[in-house]
Amino acid sequence: MNKKYTKLLLVCAVLAVVLISYFMVNPASGKEMVFSGSMENTTKHMGIIIRSEQKIDTNLSGTISAKVADGTLVPAGKLIASVVNENADSEVQANLAKINKRIDELESAKKVSDNFTDDVYKLDSKISEKVSSLVYYTNIGDNKKITETKAEISALYDKKNKVDSSGAAIKTDLENLTAQKNELEAQLAEFEQNVYAPTPGVFISHTDGYEDVLSVDNAKNLKYSDFKNIAETLKKNEEKGGEEKNEIKLIDNYMWCVALAADKDRCADFEVGEEVFIRINDDSRNIKGNIMSISDDKGSNHVIVVSTTAYDADSYMQRSVDVELIKNIYSGLKVPVSALTKKDGVDGVYVVNDNTEKFKTVEIIYKDEKYAIVRENNADANALLLYDEVSTSPKH
Repeated sequence: MNKKYTKLLLVCAVLAVVLISYFMVNPASGKEMVFSGSMENTTKHMGIIIRSEQKIDTNLSGTISAKVADGTLVPAGKLIASVVNENADSEVQANLAKINKRIDELESAKKVSDNFTDDVYKLDSKISEKVSSLVYYTNIGDNKKITETKAEISALYDKKNKVDSSGAAIKTDLENLTAQKNELEAQLAEFEQNVYAPTPGVFISHTDGYEDVLSVDNAKNLKYSDFKNIAETLKKNEEKGGEEKNEIKLIDNYMWCVALAADKDRCADFEVGEEVFIRINDDSRNIKGNIMSISDDKGSNHVIVVSTTAYDADSYMQRSVDVELIKNIYSGLKVPVSALTKKDGVDGVYVVNDNTEKFKTVEIIYKDEKYAIVRENNADANALLLYDEVSTSPKH
């Protein structure tokens, strides 16, 4: 029993010596390899989407039925919706809806049928080939081949007739249904109004009541008190499940803005016209924009408005958002702040190589509490290089 414990103690002692020797040579917390990286000067904010929006008025009160999907970019003159008055015959409306659905189905089937046009030509070509073969077999008196070829020609004709009759049947059904549709629409004419896009824009089938207040033209005048009141109302509406009105609108898809609340210290980091990046609702995509305005509120909170012409489909459908405001994205060599030191007043790090440390200069571009980005300069023999190992606890 004692021998077993002795052996165990001996093994543990050897392992301890090995581990101590390893960490003396390569302490886990004593150095770190340098890699390329990037860092951001970024803060998170509550934001509100601002757009140039045009509510579309209708001359008829009633139920609005969209003719295009939300978020669709439509040209001027495009049919975007219809309004049906409550006095319209509900049975006629139901029949019209069924007929429109059937027409859509047949038009889809017609597209498939039209794709078989090439097959008809191929069938004609095969039939012609088989007829030529039949003439040949008849001339040489090969009765077996004559019988087989006749059967093949008959089968090809049957296939061709099916394709032709299918296309003809669809065409006839479409003509009949279109006539019925026109008749029903005539009955509803005085109770229904078609709505066409007055200008190009992105179609949305509802409004939220802020189309006039939150416009690109008014964005610069937005104060923090206004922002706070609107944000609180939007939050309450979202908790209720949204408050959308039975109205339609078009959005100018060129320029849009994000207004966000920020304290005076963060506002001091920016100037009007400065180029920045934003990210919306944890989306990883960076959206380039410019600082349009910074409100001149007297309190500690202000409103920063960022304008952009970048395409973002989600911005058409949202009003209240979470925003990351990015002043800069810095790229270079990423080193731990704990590795930074000074020698003769010059910023640098100590690079570890074969248990020796050498001071190398660095140009710090940006840093936070944990890491720094330094400029990569391969032309300088004394500059920090990619994959160098730096001491994270320099004692010099």
